[in-house]
Amino acid sequence: MTGVEASLLKLGVKPLIQWMTRFSERNTDTFVRARDEMFREWVAELHQALSVLVPEWERRFTDLQDKIDNIAEDPQLLRLLDNFGYEASRETIDERRRLLAHAAAGAMMPELTIAQKARVERVLRELDPEDVVALHRIRSAADAVLRHKEWSTSGASADALVGSGCVRAFTPEVYDAVPVVVVTTLGSWILEMCNSYVLAAQPVPSSANAEPQEKGETWE
Repeated sequence: MTGVEASLLKLGVKPLIQWMTRFSERNTDTFVRARDEMFREWVAELHQALSVLVPEWERRFTDLQDKIDNIAEDPQLLRLLDNFGYEASRETIDERRRLLAHAAAGAMMPELTIAQKARVERVLRELDPEDVVALHRIRSAADAVLRHKEWSTSGASADALVGSGCVRAFTPEVYDAVPVVVVTTLGSWILEMCNSYVLAAQPVPSSANAEPQEKGETWE
């Protein structure tokens, strides 16, 4: 028994020590196999996301296969995918792991540069799945009033989206002005790369009258 364990026993926390001991013994072959299986499930989720994205990309981009071949030749892309995999491997929440798989699939899209994709990966470390869904609802809102309502009622996501640079919110200095909520260019990049996740998590826009939004900042 270590000195630390002896001290804790004196405090009457023997059950806690027993639990911590069991936790320290988890680094076994069984634990390693479980981690490997978790990674295989993550890759399967990534593959499923690609099966949704590729048909959409085929409609949007000409010579899609050539574009993807060029993207795949960039060694920076492999490092980006490694980053997504690393973040997923150490992620506690299952749903965030799903989000990261969909974002990794979105890294194959032709439209964004590798630098833009890498920035999205860094920002996603700060965001939860509900933040991304809230961002989609904000951008899908039909007008400034509904956009502000979606943002102001999104709870903790409102602060997360502003703090991460995905949304800007302010009130113009004019009488009786409607508060303005702007989905930034960065926010649009995130929605592009997480498109398959958004489709699965939020298939219907928040407003029945929602109109397609321009990519990048949206003003009323």
